Amino acid sequence: MEAFLAQEIRPEKVVSITSNGAPCMATSGFIQFFVKEAKHPLIQFHCIIHQEALCARDSSKKLEDILKDVTKMVNYIMARALNFQQFQALLDEVHAQYNTLLMYNNVRWLSRGRVLERFVACLDEIRLFMNEKGQEYPQLTDTAWLTNLMFFTDFTAHFNVLNKKLQGVGKIAERMFCDIRTFERKLQVFERDIESGQLKYFPNLKIHLENSIIFTDNPPSHQEIHKELSSIVAAAKENCSNRFLQFRKMETTLYFLTSPDKAKYEELDISCLHWLDLENLEMELLEFQKSSIWKNKFYALRATLEKIECEGMTTDSTVGSSENEILKVWNSLPNNFKSMKALRIALLSLFGRLMLVSSCFQH
Repeated sequence: MEAFLAQEIRPEKVVSITSNGAPCMATSGFIQFFVKEAKHPLIQFHCIIHQEALCARDSSKKLEDILKDVTKMVNYIMARALNFQQFQALLDEVHAQYNTLLMYNNVRWLSRGRVLERFVACLDEIRLFMNEKGQEYPQLTDTAWLTNLMFFTDFTAHFNVLNKKLQGVGKIAERMFCDIRTFERKLQVFERDIESGQLKYFPNLKIHLENSIIFTDNPPSHQEIHKELSSIVAAAKENCSNRFLQFRKMETTLYFLTSPDKAKYEELDISCLHWLDLENLEMELLEFQKSSIWKNKFYALRATLEKIECEGMTTDSTVGSSENEILKVWNSLPNNFKSMKALRIALLSLFGRLMLVSSCFQH
């Protein structure tokens, strides 16, 4: 607690606390201790980015053997200086897309997808190198193993896209949960895509299956493959839905930040915030919503946030901070809306600088 006080963090002002879900934090550990120090209820979250990473891991458990095989082959090449140099020379000779492989690190949340992507991109060179070294890896010519590898690579790439979307300075809780909800709908699309056999969103798998028809004497039944792989996506969809139930419960309340003009008091979940000065929230909301002056501010805010979101889709860098824009608009409201502004501060503080900590595990 001394460390918090040294940073001028007063427990009685804390609204929520986010952990990695470990028992030493979430059950009878630090969080319960901190609640006693705060002397009021806290909104407790399991880190949304960590949950996404766990969802990605759990959704691919059936394919863990693929990752083990890939890791073993990559380590054979990368962990020995001579092999590494010879493999690099081979990649240079054939003008490959990449000049090296990536080693797997289970602490880095994006590592799984990136390792697989690089492995698939260099697959022909890996086969050639292993043959030259006399290393027998029958998986490299096994159609079933390669099918799972290609699916695994495409599927984890989708999770990596989501993980990167959740990163970034000024990312508010509402936007993060919106990204999660959008991904859940994407999983439905992915499931239908595999069932139909179109494989529009699984490019590596599609190319592999097309080639297997041409170059394999007894190609496997694609219908059975589609059925098996779509069941993995369906399980991932259910897993994600179950993991984010707490955020779904608060969804309407989170929208209050950007859409107080549309909020209904009776739908706001403020049960853990009774210790804040929210006594006049209902009356303030009525006064606010009858004034076009105040409502127009949030019409303009949503247009600005839309612009920031669109620009963020076309550039890798952070174009603007949604958090800053939201603060500007709320700060422009008079103190007649004191309870509304108190709720605004509480909602903006959710996850705090979580994304700055989580970014350490991104690469």
